Amino acid sequence: MSEEKIAEKIALFDFCDTMINFQSADKYVRYVKAHVLNDAGMRFAEILRGFLVKTRLMRALQLFCREGYINKKMLLSQLKGLSEQEMTALAEKFYREIIRPNYIAEVIAEIRRLKQKGYRLFIVSGGYDVYLKYVAEEFGFKDCIATRLDFQYGKFTGRYKGDDCMNDNKVSLLKEYFGRESLRDCESVAYSDSKSDIPLLKFCRRGVVVTRKNCPPQVRYIT
Repeated sequence: MSEEKIAEKIALFDFCDTMINFQSADKYVRYVKAHVLNDAGMRFAEILRGFLVKTRLMRALQLFCREGYINKKMLLSQLKGLSEQEMTALAEKFYREIIRPNYIAEVIAEIRRLKQKGYRLFIVSGGYDVYLKYVAEEFGFKDCIATRLDFQYGKFTGRYKGDDCMNDNKVSLLKEYFGRESLRDCESVAYSDSKSDIPLLKFCRRGVVVTRKNCPPQVRYIT
């Protein structure tokens, strides 16, 4: 990272339950499923996933998985074979119909305040890049560091491209993106909905926890 970039002001925003009031990844998959013709393979995969969740075997399997949340991956895999064009078109509809009406107004106001103060803004999320890119465009975010969907020959493979941008993976992806161990030596701030998102909050000089226990939502700074 150049000295010029180090001097810049940078703000990182988690997305789910921070900028919007719900978890978006699984909701997007279900939205797509509701708009496409479910084949026998997709229905069987959902029956299997539901059985694992209901019998609590999913939780047991997760203990042996080092690559992320099995439930999230199994649900996403049901979209395997759909065209990139169709998934992208539905991602835009998902953004317009589901995401935009559910922004947390106080956080959006904070985004606009930081833009006026000259911050470069980034989304850092376990949500999917296909719809988060529209959010980034709407608010003028510099970039979106998120879980990317893998397409080959115009078809979805059913997998992530690279790591799921969750937990410690967030920091790995941030280090790779910025080419630094952290942003604590520049004017930087990270926003998340939970103190448990420590890897993201500690990556910047300041961490902000957005809490909605009271109305309107409040932001609390942590160090």
